[in-house]
Amino acid sequence: MTELNAELARRAIVEHTRRLAEAAAAAGPDAAVPTAPEWTIADLVEHVGQTQHWVAEIIERRITDPTQLPTEMAVLPTDPREWQAWLSGSAQRVATACSDDALDAPVFNAAGDGRTGARFWMSSTAHASD
Repeated sequence: MTELNAELARRAIVEHTRRLAEAAAAAGPDAAVPTAPEWTIADLVEHVGQTQHWVAEIIERRITDPTQLPTEMAVLPTDPREWQAWLSGSAQRVATACSDDALDAPVFNAAGDGRTGARFWMSSTAHASD
Protein backbone atom coordinates (compact mmCIF):
# COMPACT_ATOMS: atom_id res chain seq x y z
CA MET A 1 0.00 0.00 0.00
CA THR A 2 1.33 3.42 -0.95
CA GLU A 3 1.94 5.69 2.04
CA LEU A 4 -0.08 8.90 2.00
CA ASN A 5 1.98 12.07 2.42
CA ALA A 6 0.61 13.45 5.69
CA GLU A 7 1.30 17.12 5.03
CA LEU A 8 -0.28 16.98 1.57
CA ALA A 9 -3.30 15.14 2.99
CA ARG A 10 -3.78 17.73 5.75
CA ARG A 11 -3.59 20.57 3.22
CA ALA A 12 -5.98 18.76 0.87
CA ILE A 13 -8.55 18.31 3.64
CA VAL A 14 -8.51 22.05 4.39
CA GLU A 15 -8.36 23.20 0.76
CA HIS A 16 -11.00 20.85 -0.62
CA THR A 17 -13.34 21.64 2.26
CA ARG A 18 -12.83 25.35 1.56
CA ARG A 19 -13.83 24.77 -2.06
CA LEU A 20 -16.87 22.78 -0.98
CA ALA A 21 -17.92 25.63 1.32
CA GLU A 22 -17.59 28.15 -1.51
CA ALA A 23 -19.58 25.96 -3.91
CA ALA A 24 -22.24 25.38 -1.26
CA ALA A 25 -22.59 29.10 -0.67
CA ALA A 26 -22.97 29.73 -4.40
CA ALA A 27 -25.51 26.91 -4.90
CA GLY A 28 -27.69 27.59 -1.88
CA PRO A 29 -28.92 25.20 0.82
CA ASP A 30 -31.86 23.72 -1.11
CA ALA A 31 -29.99 22.90 -4.32
CA ALA A 32 -29.64 19.23 -5.21
CA VAL A 33 -26.18 17.68 -5.07
CA PRO A 34 -25.43 16.70 -8.70
CA THR A 35 -23.82 13.36 -7.79
CA ALA A 36 -26.45 12.54 -5.15
CA PRO A 37 -29.70 14.21 -6.24
CA GLU A 38 -31.63 12.94 -3.20
CA TRP A 39 -29.35 15.11 -1.06
CA THR A 40 -29.50 18.87 -0.76
CA ILE A 41 -26.46 21.07 -0.35
CA ALA A 42 -27.53 21.48 3.30
CA ASP A 43 -27.40 17.67 3.72
CA LEU A 44 -23.93 17.51 2.19
CA VAL A 45 -22.52 20.39 4.24
CA GLU A 46 -23.92 18.85 7.43
CA HIS A 47 -22.52 15.40 6.59
CA VAL A 48 -19.02 16.65 5.77
CA GLY A 49 -18.74 18.94 8.80
CA GLN A 50 -20.15 16.38 11.21
CA THR A 51 -17.89 13.65 9.87
CA GLN A 52 -14.81 15.83 10.16
CA HIS A 53 -15.63 16.79 13.76
CA TRP A 54 -16.40 13.12 14.57
CA VAL A 55 -13.12 11.88 13.10
CA ALA A 56 -11.17 14.62 14.87
CA GLU A 57 -12.65 13.58 18.20
CA ILE A 58 -11.73 9.94 17.64
CA ILE A 59 -8.12 10.91 16.97
CA GLU A 60 -7.91 13.60 19.67
CA ARG A 61 -9.20 11.20 22.33
CA ARG A 62 -7.12 8.30 20.91
CA ILE A 63 -10.19 6.06 20.93
CA THR A 64 -9.27 2.43 20.33
CA ASP A 65 -12.48 0.73 21.42
CA PRO A 66 -15.30 1.03 18.86
CA THR A 67 -17.87 0.98 21.67
CA GLN A 68 -16.41 4.32 22.80
CA LEU A 69 -16.86 6.12 19.47
CA PRO A 70 -18.56 9.53 19.74
CA THR A 71 -22.33 9.40 19.63
CA GLU A 72 -23.12 13.11 19.51
CA MET A 73 -22.67 14.99 16.27
CA ALA A 74 -21.69 18.60 15.69
CA VAL A 75 -24.66 20.80 14.90
CA LEU A 76 -24.87 22.52 11.52
CA PRO A 77 -25.50 26.25 11.98
CA THR A 78 -29.03 27.15 10.91
CA ASP A 79 -27.80 30.23 9.04
CA PRO A 80 -26.16 29.17 5.74
CA ARG A 81 -23.95 32.27 5.95
CA GLU A 82 -22.18 30.56 8.88
CA TRP A 83 -21.47 27.34 6.99
CA GLN A 84 -18.16 28.43 5.50
CA ALA A 85 -16.69 29.20 8.92
CA TRP A 86 -18.18 26.00 10.37
CA LEU A 87 -16.71 23.85 7.59
CA SER A 88 -13.38 25.65 7.84
CA GLY A 89 -13.31 24.86 11.54
CA SER A 90 -14.17 21.20 11.02
CA ALA A 91 -11.51 20.80 8.32
CA GLN A 92 -8.86 22.53 10.42
CA ARG A 93 -9.80 20.45 13.45
CA VAL A 94 -9.37 17.13 11.66
CA ALA A 95 -6.16 18.29 9.94
CA THR A 96 -4.72 19.35 13.30
CA ALA A 97 -5.85 16.10 14.94
CA CYS A 98 -3.87 14.23 12.26
CA SER A 99 -0.61 15.69 13.57
CA ASP A 100 2.61 13.79 12.99
CA ASP A 101 2.50 12.67 16.65
CA ALA A 102 -1.01 11.28 16.23
CA LEU A 103 -0.28 9.31 13.07
CA ASP A 104 1.36 6.42 14.90
CA ALA A 105 -0.76 6.58 18.04
CA PRO A 106 -3.19 3.75 18.71
CA VAL A 107 -6.60 4.77 17.35
CA PHE A 108 -9.52 2.65 16.15
CA ASN A 109 -9.22 1.75 12.45
CA ALA A 110 -12.64 0.95 10.97
CA ALA A 111 -11.01 -0.82 7.99
CA GLY A 112 -9.04 -3.15 10.23
CA ASP A 113 -6.12 -3.03 7.80
CA GLY A 114 -2.46 -2.54 8.66
CA ARG A 115 -2.60 1.24 8.99
CA THR A 116 -2.75 3.00 12.31
CA GLY A 117 -6.16 4.46 12.99
CA ALA A 118 -5.09 8.07 12.52
CA ARG A 119 -3.59 7.22 9.12
CA PHE A 120 -6.81 5.43 8.15
CA TRP A 121 -8.98 8.38 9.21
CA MET A 122 -6.69 10.95 7.57
CA SER A 123 -6.78 9.03 4.29
CA SER A 124 -10.55 8.54 4.46
CA THR A 125 -11.15 12.21 5.26
CA ALA A 126 -8.77 13.43 2.54
CA HIS A 127 -10.48 11.24 -0.07
CA ALA A 128 -13.94 12.25 1.09
CA SER A 129 -13.10 15.91 0.61
CA ASP A 130 -11.99 15.35 -3.02
